[in-house]
Amino acid sequence: MGVKNDSLRKCEQSTKRNRWLKALQISGTSDLSFRLALQTLSQTNCSGNPFQNRISGEHQLEYLYQWTRKGFSITLKLSSELGYVLLPDSLFYKEKDIQTLRYDASLKIARNWHISLSTCTTTPLYRMVRYGPDDSLGTIHMFAGSFLTPLILVVGGGIKVSVEGLGSFHIGLSSLKLVYVNDPGVFASLAADTYYGVKKGDQWLCEYGLSSSVDLVKKLTPRLSWQCRLDTFIARDKDMDILFKNYLSLKAGRAMSATLQSGMVYDKDLFNMFQVENLLTIGFAIRFSR
Repeated sequence: MGVKNDSLRKCEQSTKRNRWLKALQISGTSDLSFRLALQTLSQTNCSGNPFQNRISGEHQLEYLYQWTRKGFSITLKLSSELGYVLLPDSLFYKEKDIQTLRYDASLKIARNWHISLSTCTTTPLYRMVRYGPDDSLGTIHMFAGSFLTPLILVVGGGIKVSVEGLGSFHIGLSSLKLVYVNDPGVFASLAADTYYGVKKGDQWLCEYGLSSSVDLVKKLTPRLSWQCRLDTFIARDKDMDILFKNYLSLKAGRAMSATLQSGMVYDKDLFNMFQVENLLTIGFAIRFSR
C-alpha cells in the first residue's frame, strides 16, 4: 500500500511540474550521440596543387541542449572529433583533434525574426604531432599543437530568420574572430613564420568583419533526414572563410543510425589550404526531454 501511495505521489508531482513548465512556456531537450566513421580526405594548398589524399578512421561525440521560454531560446552544442591514421611503419596515431563549443542565444521580435548572438569556440584537447620524412629516409615527429594551441573563437551578433520545418539563417552584422596560441614552441617545431594566421613572436590574431550561418534541417521520410550548415566570415581585405557540413542520416532502429557526411573548409589564414572530407558513420543517439 505504501509503495502504491509513493507511486501516486510521484505521478502527481510530475504532473504539477509539467503544468508549471507549460504555464511558463519552458521546454528543454538534450541529445547525446556517438558515431564511428570511415573518412576520405583530400587537401589542396592555395596554389592549387593537391598534396594529401588518404583514408582514416574517426569517432565523433556530440551533446546538444536546447532551452526555450516565451520567445527566448538558448542552444548549446558540444562536439568532439578525433581521427586516427595508420602509418605503414607504425601503429595508429591521432591525426584529428577538434573540440567545438557552439553557443547561440536568440530573442524573438517578430513571427520569424530574432535578435541573436552566436559563438563558436574550437581548440584541440590533446597534444598533436605531425609526421614527416627526414633526410635519412625515416620519419620525424614535430609538435603541431595542443590544448589552446590554437584556440579559435568566432562571435557574431545580428539577426536570425527561422523557418519552421526547415531551419534558420543568421547574419552577423558585427563579428569578431580571435585566434590564440598558448605554446609558442610550435613555431620552432614546424619551422614556420605563421601558425593559423598568428605571426611568429605574437600570440594573438584578432579580426573584425561580417559573418553568416545557414543551418537547414529537413525530414525527408520518417527514417531519412537531411541537415546542412554553412558558416562564413569575411574581414576587410581578406578572403572569405568557409566551413560547410552536409549530413544525410538514416535511422536503422530506435537509437541506431547511419550517416553520410561531407565537409569543406577554406581559410587561407588558418589552414592555407582547401580541404574536402567525406565520412560514412554508424552510431547511436539518445534524447532526453522534460
